[in-house]
Amino acid sequence: MPMTYNEPTVPTYPASVVLPTAGDGVGSTSGTAPADPVWLKLQNGVAGARFQGYGGGIRRSIKCYASNAITVNPLGGVAVKVAGVWTALLDTTGTVFDPTAGGTVTLGISTRYWLYVTITAGALVYSISTTAPDSGRKYLNSDESKLYISTFITNPDRSVVPYVQNDDRFDYYDTENHPSLKVLNNGAATLTTVVTIGLPLPTQSHNASMRFSIGNAGPGHGAFIYDFAGTVLASLADNGVIASYANFNAALDTAHKFQYNVSNATYVIQGYVTGFNL
Repeated sequence: MPMTYNEPTVPTYPASVVLPTAGDGVGSTSGTAPADPVWLKLQNGVAGARFQGYGGGIRRSIKCYASNAITVNPLGGVAVKVAGVWTALLDTTGTVFDPTAGGTVTLGISTRYWLYVTITAGALVYSISTTAPDSGRKYLNSDESKLYISTFITNPDRSVVPYVQNDDRFDYYDTENHPSLKVLNNGAATLTTVVTIGLPLPTQSHNASMRFSIGNAGPGHGAFIYDFAGTVLASLADNGVIASYANFNAALDTAHKFQYNVSNATYVIQGYVTGFNL
């Protein structure tokens, strides 16, 4: 009699299969090498592979405009280890994750967090950690039960700095109103000075989108921003009427340094990180 095996909703990848012994029934579940588990294992493996390839693979599309709401659009196929066994689950709905857990979790001051997802009881469960993912940015370092999804930072008041993410591209929102994004405050150095970017740029990233401004105190003065090798990235000129801005994206050295100088210490500049690629 034909037997039907429906596709599992939470398939597990078989570490091995045992071929049936000659004479075993197709649907047997006992004996030296029962056939039934072989078919189920193979179907689990096929389903897991299909889930992971759904729509071209996992997609990280995220937006966050409030400290209690990180909107994660449907990820597609999620594959993690559950009790040591590779397990897959297809996410076609997405979720809104609250890192404060309804106010019961107090986020750190000026802290970088990483967002992970795991599979528990057949459902996706999100969590945050200050521990970064592995070098491939796939899973929590040394823990393949937690798949890396996103990263965010907090301000000195513990609020989440708003951002949007499209896979490996991150852009901060409303940059000038979030203290944790400011990397140069009233820069007044007339000699070329080195600045190291900290919190707003993950150590794994080596490019930054930046925004600099100079006030309108008086015309005839300006500023230059350079990379650590000395190449000019942007220049600013005080026109005496309105503030001037420079926006750019650039590669940085491995220590995340840039340089700047102003023509006159009276005419200071401000600098912010507005985004990065991870």
